[in-house]
Amino acid sequence: MTFRRFFSKAFKTYRLGISILFTRKYLFYTNVLLSMGISSAGDLIEQRYELYKQEIGKIDLERADTLQEMQSLGITWRKLVTSVRASGPVSHFKRILKVAFSDKYLFYTNVTISMGLSSLGDICEQHYEIYIDQQEKFDIKRTMHMAFSGVAVGVLCHNWYKVLDKLIVGKTLDMVAKKLFLDQMVFSPIMIVTFFGSLALFEENPLENFKEEVKDKFVTLYRAEWMVWPPAQIVNFYFLPTRYRVLYDNTISLGYDVYTSQVKHNKSLKSIPKDSKNGSS
Repeated sequence: MTFRRFFSKAFKTYRLGISILFTRKYLFYTNVLLSMGISSAGDLIEQRYELYKQEIGKIDLERADTLQEMQSLGITWRKLVTSVRASGPVSHFKRILKVAFSDKYLFYTNVTISMGLSSLGDICEQHYEIYIDQQEKFDIKRTMHMAFSGVAVGVLCHNWYKVLDKLIVGKTLDMVAKKLFLDQMVFSPIMIVTFFGSLALFEENPLENFKEEVKDKFVTLYRAEWMVWPPAQIVNFYFLPTRYRVLYDNTISLGYDVYTSQVKHNKSLKSIPKDSKNGSS
């Protein structure tokens, strides 16, 4: 029994020691010592073989400074691994993100994100319309117009979140509620008007078309805003720093951009022209 207890305790100690040696903290030193020991054993075996063949007279313990060689080898490998990690794709991606979301480039990043996702939303909507035979072919001009609208919206969002976070400081539920109220009551209507206004610039009679679309489609989009954005913006205002608000906003709004594109180009939502009314009477 005493032997079994001793063996069990020794085995537990051995397992504990092994687990410590191969932790991240000690792994480098463990690997160096293993390499040093195996290299030393290899040289001893080689010298024993040379003694057997009478190629040498005795074992030369100073034939190779194994410790120095293995330390040098370990340092070289450590530098190599560090270099690979520093120059790998993940490191490059982190560096790009850091620069893109720095104060110097944040405006351009936000505008680019908004432009890209607005375009993507319209592309998805157009492919769906082609699939259900509502549209014959892809309209690249329409997507470019939506991209321009995304630029306008991106500029507004970038500045709005900066102003809002300076005006209402803090992340308490009370502060989040105030931000949410201002976002829905003040900024949301401005965004919808900007959306229709930026797209009207590319149409015939832009002012008349703008007035007509705001009259016919504003309420539809504003109702959708109240369904989508309050829960999404609670997360945005409570958890995220200012620099990531537009990215989050646009990520959530990708599906919403599909809907806004549908509303914008859905002629059934427009009012019936006066001349058609007169013609029918």
